[in-house]
Amino acid sequence: MIVWGDEYYTHVETFGGYTLVRDSETSSICYAISDNNGDIISSKIAYTGLNRKEEKDFEKANNKNIKESQEKVNQKAKRSREFLSEEKLSLKNSITNIQNRPEMFVRLAPNPYYSSYYSGSIVGLTLLIDFPDVKSSITQTQVDNYCNSLSYTDFGNNGSVRQYFRDISGNALDYTNVVTAYYTAKNNKSYYTDPNIPIGTRATELIKEALTDLNSKGFNFSQLSRDSYSRVRAVNVFYAGGRDNAWSEGLWPHQWTLNGYRVGTTTFGGYQITNIGSSLTIGTFCHENGHLICDWADTYDYTYLSSGCGRYDLMSSSGTTNPVPPNPYFRNILAGWGEPEILNNRLSNSTINVYSNQVSAGIYRKDNNREFYVIENVQATGRWSGFGTSGLYIWHADKNKNNNDERQMTNAQHYQVSLEQADGRFDLEYNRNSGDSGDAYRYGGATVFKENTTPNSKWWDGTISRT
Repeated sequence: MIVWGDEYYTHVETFGGYTLVRDSETSSICYAISDNNGDIISSKIAYTGLNRKEEKDFEKANNKNIKESQEKVNQKAKRSREFLSEEKLSLKNSITNIQNRPEMFVRLAPNPYYSSYYSGSIVGLTLLIDFPDVKSSITQTQVDNYCNSLSYTDFGNNGSVRQYFRDISGNALDYTNVVTAYYTAKNNKSYYTDPNIPIGTRATELIKEALTDLNSKGFNFSQLSRDSYSRVRAVNVFYAGGRDNAWSEGLWPHQWTLNGYRVGTTTFGGYQITNIGSSLTIGTFCHENGHLICDWADTYDYTYLSSGCGRYDLMSSSGTTNPVPPNPYFRNILAGWGEPEILNNRLSNSTINVYSNQVSAGIYRKDNNREFYVIENVQATGRWSGFGTSGLYIWHADKNKNNNDERQMTNAQHYQVSLEQADGRFDLEYNRNSGDSGDAYRYGGATVFKENTTPNSKWWDGTISRT
């Protein structure tokens, strides 16, 4: 099977392109059909995955590549979010004196978007959980190094989680985790992975068990960072063994909320949980903590009709052992990291130096300070290896949108963050690939970006961006 999505909306297909869905009456995985309202429903024809005959039989009904509309996907994702009571934090835009913060670089110019909420020292909690019948081969020390070491290379990773966030913030953020000793759950693993119990139910039960046990042993919760609701800001959970569930069942890896659960005087908010397996890779952990500690949205399309930001953004397709940085709009404007150069006051035809592989980028902003072009110079090495091609990458951002507005590329509907692909093919929007060598502005490719090129440099409302 091929699975796309997250805890809010998931789409599953066979390798032959047939959509699968869980039958609400039998709990079996069945081939999907579309009803008169455009909803995906069960055909009652069970999928076994044992051979191709059943798929050939189903093919006669011409029910291939069934997908729900963007509107329905948005509605269902919204309902899931409301059900999970996920509270999004508002961006803090206060400018503070950065010279007093330890381990920070000296800024050449203050970042007008700087927010202390996303900088300095942030401490999360990482819970390790065994089961009476399943034990992990990964030690507490190995996970501690994975989270916190400044010279980490185990399992082929390019640094630890801590090192990743230091690198992509220019040392503005020092994110560490307190890694606990293994807690052994009260029940065998099958209890928590029961596919008949709604996802999140047994996961939160398991996490609450571990937190209660930690409290009984005198753990100092005051050392953990709080969010703006005074809740513990980040709880990461690794559980022993493999990923035993199908999508959206049991302990299927996900990010949700503990919804204000209290242990003693400590209140908890968001968490992310995944299986530990037999090796550790930082990509997914960094992506999920982009949500937990930085409040970044996903930049992939939940419908998978488009590729979102593709391979160029942590919050789209993070990678495994060497995840790419978040897009420069997120890191320069939403997180307020770096020393971005505001380009609006530059004289026409002047030369601008954009140094390669920097946290900081060049920002050209609309007068409403809501819409931006952000330019970065990428050499496809180090943290940027996943880009594949060196050159200038030009991003178009709109604070009021999200990446589920898909590929319409109109003033009314467009991504929150999109890459201006230099070859003008819009492969990301049309889901042709997750990025290719034609996307960068470089020698041997496109070198001009202005109001009459494809893509063009106009604002979304069609006005010319140049001053």
